[in-house]
Amino acid sequence: MGEKFSFSKIILVTPYDSIMGMAKDKYPFYPISFILKDHYNSLKRVKNIRSKTLVLLASKDETIEAKYSNNLIKAFNPKILTVKTIKDSGHNSIIKKEDYFKEMRLFLAQ
Repeated sequence: MGEKFSFSKIILVTPYDSIMGMAKDKYPFYPISFILKDHYNSLKRVKNIRSKTLVLLASKDETIEAKYSNNLIKAFNPKILTVKTIKDSGHNSIIKKEDYFKEMRLFLAQ
């Protein structure tokens, strides 16, 4: 759990803080912690990231609520983080937007 990541740059597309938190909010009546084997807790891993990171958000994400992405974004060191929202895009349509590729190209060219 104490691993350090050594990528030169990271791009996260419509990320979330933890699948556990999202599932508990969506299905409060189920024993989610017993059902899920992997919690996909990105929030716990952020402190180990030292690489420049781009977060791309969909403006109309119907799958990942903004609060889950924002929880993750807040945990990052702001000195290494760039956040861009792709206009008029959903969770599954973000890749169809030219700005998606434009922001990646600009980030990778830095």
